[in-house]
Amino acid sequence: MSAAPGIILVAGTGTFANEWLQTGKPNWRVVPATLLASWGFAGLDKLSEKASVSLALMAAIVAVTTKFNGKSVVQEVNSALKGGSVAVTGKG
Repeated sequence: MSAAPGIILVAGTGTFANEWLQTGKPNWRVVPATLLASWGFAGLDKLSEKASVSLALMAAIVAVTTKFNGKSVVQEVNSALKGGSVAVTGKG
């Protein structure tokens, strides 16, 4: 088994946490979508491990760099590491 399902789980977890942080409420639709995508990538892994890992990495890059509701995951982590406060106000 390759790393593709794990990569998808990490991307989904980052998306879930970022949205919860920015809006103040969890979006529970992300959880089953992430689990379903991870299961799909595990199936794709049986056909081509290289393809599944490559697609999972592309999906993870898109998930952590795309702005939804304000800031992307990368922007949120960057502002936290620079000493900026991470506000849980629901505003971007």
